[in-house]
Amino acid sequence: MMNKNTIWLLIILAVAVGTSFLYMNQEVPTPAPEEINTEMGSSDYVGMTTAEAEAKAQADGTLFRVVEIDGAPQLTTKDFQEGRINATVEAEVVTSYSIESMSSVIKSGPETKTGTHDALIGMTTAEAEVYAAENTVDLRTGIIDGEVLFVTMDFLPGRITTEVENNAIVGYTVE
Repeated sequence: MMNKNTIWLLIILAVAVGTSFLYMNQEVPTPAPEEINTEMGSSDYVGMTTAEAEAKAQADGTLFRVVEIDGAPQLTTKDFQEGRINATVEAEVVTSYSIESMSSVIKSGPETKTGTHDALIGMTTAEAEVYAAENTVDLRTGIIDGEVLFVTMDFLPGRITTEVENNAIVGYTVE
């Protein structure tokens, strides 16, 4: 005769396996590439409420998600979806957004920024923060003196992740 703990273990295991099969077989609907709107200037979501922006994106056939609410980063998937809009929201209003693309273009309010940031090499972290603020780019440190820091795994086109040695930037990557 089996004891009660073994029976409960088998029940829990059966439920876990059944649940995993249920979720593994579900397909996530993804619009066909020709249905995804990747035009940067075609829609401006800044100033819209979250509901308005979601409705507009859906009407345009564009993927949309909120990645930051009132300064708090939201949990997001690590997948890359060409044309998906990643919005930053404050007080239920979209304040900025980025569009996932291979060209790593940032849309923040009315202007668009692209380019390289080789000027960062040799700067201190404090100087780099000033540089990032002046150029309206997101900046974070990924490695300090060989120690890899914890960074979020979300995708934010144009974000700069720096490598620092002796308080000087020696390298960087741009998403």
